[in-house]
This record gives sequence, C-alpha cells and structure tokens, in this order.
Amino acid sequence: MIIPGTTHALPLATVRRERMLPTAGYVVVDEGVRVEATSVVAKTTATGKHFIYDLPRRFGVKPEEVNQYIKVKPNTEVEKGKVLALKAGMFGSNKVTAPARGKVVTVEGGRLLFESIGHTFELRAGFGGQVVSVIPELGVTIEATASLVQGVWGSGKEEFGLLKMISDDRGGLIDLSLLDASCSGSILIGGLADDAVLRAAQKAQVKGLVVGGIPSASIPAARAMSYPIVVTEGFGKRPMAEPLWTLLVSQNGREAFLDARAADRWSGHRPELIIPLPTPYTPPPQPSEGQKLDVGRKVRVLRVPYPGVVGVIRSIPDRPYTFLSGIQGMGAYLEAEGGTIFVPLENLEVLE
Repeated sequence: MIIPGTTHALPLATVRRERMLPTAGYVVVDEGVRVEATSVVAKTTATGKHFIYDLPRRFGVKPEEVNQYIKVKPNTEVEKGKVLALKAGMFGSNKVTAPARGKVVTVEGGRLLFESIGHTFELRAGFGGQVVSVIPELGVTIEATASLVQGVWGSGKEEFGLLKMISDDRGGLIDLSLLDASCSGSILIGGLADDAVLRAAQKAQVKGLVVGGIPSASIPAARAMSYPIVVTEGFGKRPMAEPLWTLLVSQNGREAFLDARAADRWSGHRPELIIPLPTPYTPPPQPSEGQKLDVGRKVRVLRVPYPGVVGVIRSIPDRPYTFLSGIQGMGAYLEAEGGTIFVPLENLEVLE
C-alpha cells in the first residue's frame, strides 16, 4: 500500500506549531497565555566569538615584553574600537582594537585572547494563538485557528505581515511595475518570479513572497534575499495550483506568518503560510497526515507529463498498467481540468 505525501491547503484548521530557540535559553511566557505575532516567547544569548592576536609578531617584540603594551585589564568590558594594545614608534603607532563589544580574556605567551559579547536573541510567536505547552529552556507550542497553505520549497527565514495579492494571474510572471512602495511590509502572493522580481521585491522592502514557481537558476538569488520566499509548486514555469490560489485570494489583507524554513522529512515540517482566524465555537480539526489514495480523494500530480495538475481520483485499477516506458506499475484515473488522465500512484500526493 502506498502512503503518499500530503500538502495542506486548508481554509480552516487547528494549527499547532513548536516555536524553538536555536540554543538553550529561557521561556518568558506561561502555558495557557494568549500571544500575538510580535509577542516574545523565549530568549537566549548567542555565544560570543573569540579573537586571538599574536602581539610579539605584530609589534616585533619578545613575548615577555608584551605586557607593557596592554591597555586594558582582563575581564574589563569594552566597546568596539577600544584600544586593547598599543606600541608607539618613531613613524607612528601600531595598535590592536576591539573588533566588537566584549572583553580581554587573557594574555599568555604574548597572545591576547579577546571574547565578544553574544547578542540576546528574542524568539517571537510569529502568529497569534494560545501557548498550549512549554518546553523548558527551549520554547513553546502555540495553537491557533487558521488557514494553512503549504509549499514545496522555502528559501529560509521567517516573517509576519499582511497578505497582498500582487497579481491576478496565477501562472504569469509578476509585473515589475507593481513592486513599489505600496508593497512595503507585505507578504506578496503572485504567480511566477525570477531574479528581477526578487530584486525588485527586495527594493520595495516586502516582508515575504509566495509564488507558484521560480527558475532553478534563481535559487541562489532567492536564498540571498533578506525576506522569506515559499514556492508552492516547484521550479520552472509552474502556475500556482488553483485550490491554493483561490484560498489565498480569499484571505487577501489578513495578517499571516510565512515560515520558509526548508522541508524536513524527519520532523514533517514543510515551508508554509499560517493565516490566523477568529476561533469558532467548535474548534476545527487539526490537519491530517498519512491519508490513503482512495476514490474521491483530491490529489496533485508531482511529475511529468502532468506536473502540478490537480484532480480527483475516479478509479484505481486492481491490475498493473504498462506505461509508455514499458514499466509496469499501479496507477489511478483522475478527473482533471481538460479530461481524464492516468497517473502512476508514485506520482501523486494528497491535496487536502
């Protein structure tokens, strides 16, 4: 039995997500508390960097002579640019300055060891909801009623902002003339993007971008952008699937959380867009995983010759089918836009 992957495009669901620190720290909220997207839920201090300066070589002196040139006592906190060691000469001075805010740890064998002070990292909720559990020193689990749209690729990073439909064509390249100051602070939804679109969106100071497809050659540029990017279909001219597009159109103008971290098969994480909604009297179910391929199930085709096509399974023959390649395998008949097609089961995923 084949258990396909599942991509969620849910207008209403109960979404639970862990929000975790990169390193151990401390949680600043309690279980049961309601949080907003901007709420700080945990903090940690990043480890400072170490710098070693070989003063005998730098100053041209013996190791035992170095101490007379040291200008800062060990463990004294200094600001960036503070002179740590100085040797005056006939033709000027030779000096070592602090590369960042920090302290001199020690001076041994003529070598000065400097440690910068790590910055404090604040983990924000990312989306509004309720803290349903606390993981001591690491983070929290937040639950919210929301729309959920998942993609297949993410550039990294995460951000929250207001959704803005930048195009009315789910299969067309985003018009550069539309990427102006009105897009600042928004998560844009469009059909296709390329390097020029990515750079224009950066200049417009957007908070994020969700598109159906980008050229594979644009992957390095996408990763270099300061904002997160999620691709819903794949690389190349891949129009956004109609169910995803329709759902996002219906949520235009709402606050959303764009998580473009790479997919992780072990944790089940997918690049996704979470759009918090008012909680109904009866909470909606959580997204389901591991659904079987049954008659009546909505699915999406993953590979050629029908990549991105969405359809409904009409029948699954009991016997193997011989494909044009000569390979035999199990498949399903789908009712899709334009007619009925036959697709190998391995090429299908559930679209919920």
